[in-house]
Amino acid sequence: DMLDACLRSRGSDFDVSSLDVSVGSTASLSSHRIAGRTMPDAGRFEVHAGNYVFYDRQQQYTGACEEEGRIAAFVLTRVIGHYPDGGRNAIMVDAGATALTKDSAPQGGVCSVLGEPDLECYRMSQEVTMIRRRDGGMFPFGAHPLGSTLML
Repeated sequence: DMLDACLRSRGSDFDVSSLDVSVGSTASLSSHRIAGRTMPDAGRFEVHAGNYVFYDRQQQYTGACEEEGRIAAFVLTRVIGHYPDGGRNAIMVDAGATALTKDSAPQGGVCSVLGEPDLECYRMSQEVTMIRRRDGGMFPFGAHPLGSTLML
């Protein structure tokens, strides 16, 4: 394949069929699938696919995962607070850093609400997360009553 052709072009007769080829990362495996390419079949080929079987928001952001519906793992959380006052205009859910992460991503925040692109998780503590509208508009409290659940 490519390695064999490269070596031959340089005058080498090295037999690549005995090599173990090992590559890694979700993005490298996903890019082959998205482009419709097949993986090499010469020799032994091993893929370390990272979080390929689950995907996450980061993989969606980079394009390795084309759509939110392909992400396989979410955290189910319950609405435990409504804060309609002007300073917050938000809801509180019972999943915080212990259930999620405090690491932020290039697309902003630490998590997103499944199927609700207009909402953002903007503040988090160990046990809870605050969610508001991205545009600062009035939060749709009626659509998210106390005790209802969301997927993050």
